Amino acid sequence: MSRLSKALIISLLFGILGVIASVAPMGLYLEENLGLKSLFRLRGVRKPPSDVIIVSLDKVSSGNLNLPAEPEKWPRSFHASLTENLTRQGVAVIVFDMTFNKPDTLKNDNLFAQAIRNAGNVVLCECLKKVSAPLIDKNGKHTGELIIERAVPPIPVLAQSALALAPFPLPKVPVRVNQYWTFKTEAGDTPTLPVTVFHIFAFEVYDEFISLLEKFSPSNSEKLLHDRYEIVLNRWIEENILILRNIFITNPMIGEKIIEEIQDANSLSLDSKKKRIITSLVKTYQGPKTYISHMGKLNFRIYTTYRQ
Repeated sequence: MSRLSKALIISLLFGILGVIASVAPMGLYLEENLGLKSLFRLRGVRKPPSDVIIVSLDKVSSGNLNLPAEPEKWPRSFHASLTENLTRQGVAVIVFDMTFNKPDTLKNDNLFAQAIRNAGNVVLCECLKKVSAPLIDKNGKHTGELIIERAVPPIPVLAQSALALAPFPLPKVPVRVNQYWTFKTEAGDTPTLPVTVFHIFAFEVYDEFISLLEKFSPSNSEKLLHDRYEIVLNRWIEENILILRNIFITNPMIGEKIIEEIQDANSLSLDSKKKRIITSLVKTYQGPKTYISHMGKLNFRIYTTYRQ
């Protein structure tokens, strides 16, 4: 047997072992806790993007402001002030990764709602609550349970003021978050918070994005929401995302053609940032419903009020 044949056989055996290990519980454990961790370590720390700012609610800020340690107990007037300050700074989109499904004082809730309306670009987080319904066959016999996830919005005055609402479900275990959902099947394929926020952030390239989509798929033109200002005015964010998601899932070649087009330096007069945004939009709409997270370890404190 030649050396090349031996090498191919050995490679094939290792490949088969790798596939078997990847589906076995121990193999998955090793991949998640050793393999991925090692890859992050080899990659090294990446500098956070300069156009994203995280305002953290921690013990230091609660101590300095003489407020409760639990962020959900903070007066909504503080969130209103934060929203107003961010709006003055000209941010593209404001997202609160915390729930507001219980009322504060009427005055504070109204202050926050007014700040949200004035900003016009605020996304609030929904809860997902599991609901079970019995499955009954034609003879009336109980055959099982149907588990669905129902979105629980913020209190009405805040929900009606926000540009969009979206859930942000994260795994309860392990402590390190390795994946996150982009679309939640159990909640009707609802786009999650990261997808919703990125879609709004990407409105700066929406006209170019739609032009490319029409170029490679004119038959889908009637399905599209063309005017981004009308989308914002009518709060059609989720509807717009789901339309685009359906187009790219049912026609995967469209995404590939768009990416090839924007990578051609002579085809479009787009700067590198706009090209990155459009490429990310395409990959989000045509990609899987879960993504590997590049965040590593997270502080779960802000999420504990979300997961129910």
